[in-house]
Amino acid sequence: MGKLENDLREQVKQSLEVPLYWRFPRSEARNFIDIYQRDSKMNLVLLELAKLDFNLLQSIYLKELKELAEWDLEAIKDLPEYMKVCYLAMYNHVNEMVQDALEDLGLDILPYVKDQWVSYVRSLHVEAGWFHGGYKPTLNEYFKNGWISIGIAVGLAYAFFGVMEEYSSKEILPLEFLENWSDSELFYWPSLLTRLWDDLKTSKLEMERGDTAKSIQCYMIQEGVCEEEARNYIKGLTNDSWKKLNKFIAQTCLPSGFADTALKMTRCVHRMYHYGDWFGIQSEANKDCVNSSLFNPI
Repeated sequence: MGKLENDLREQVKQSLEVPLYWRFPRSEARNFIDIYQRDSKMNLVLLELAKLDFNLLQSIYLKELKELAEWDLEAIKDLPEYMKVCYLAMYNHVNEMVQDALEDLGLDILPYVKDQWVSYVRSLHVEAGWFHGGYKPTLNEYFKNGWISIGIAVGLAYAFFGVMEEYSSKEILPLEFLENWSDSELFYWPSLLTRLWDDLKTSKLEMERGDTAKSIQCYMIQEGVCEEEARNYIKGLTNDSWKKLNKFIAQTCLPSGFADTALKMTRCVHRMYHYGDWFGIQSEANKDCVNSSLFNPI
């Protein structure tokens, strides 16, 4: 790559590190704008249009973020102190979403929402049982529970409810897909990928603080291999899972909005874990990503 021009060399370097198809479009838009504006052959009108588009969407994101930060959290006197905020936020949020769906779609989504949360909480309970019982699951046992406990299925269900607003009648809504979500590859592969990335980036610190075994540790115990070999195996699973998700999206008969939503969420999560533990360690790279995407206009 030494003979390539600086900008082209940087693009090649990024693509070798993370394939373009795996990257989150909105965060990559800024990179392309920065590179394009240094091109001597760039189209000034196109450049300005790209900047306007980026800044407009950024302002929308900030507005939505502000609304999230202004939730009205009243005290619930009958609950323990530590549960009040969580319970009320969840209660208000779910009921508001259910009411909107009933008015806009004529559809009661409460059973689907309940099913998602029950499955999620049940999976966390399984992990808690493993931890307190000192049980080390096999890799298959871990994945069978872990793809749900990572929480992406809940997020996807919420996103799919939003996509439903594009449809005008219950007859064309893919309700069977939502009823059988636990058998759907469109739920499974994004969730499994998130679980794999989370384990690769956070398991070391989580194990140091006494957390339950992750996929890396499960594979080490099951196969009797070192951590490096286990990590390489899990990395291989991420590549295979990406291929299977891409194949499913290319062949699915589900509305394109559902497939696009799952793909965007998967890319977003990949971006979040690219620089390590997004939630537990506030690295400068993560801060730069948030600032450039949400707070710093072009």
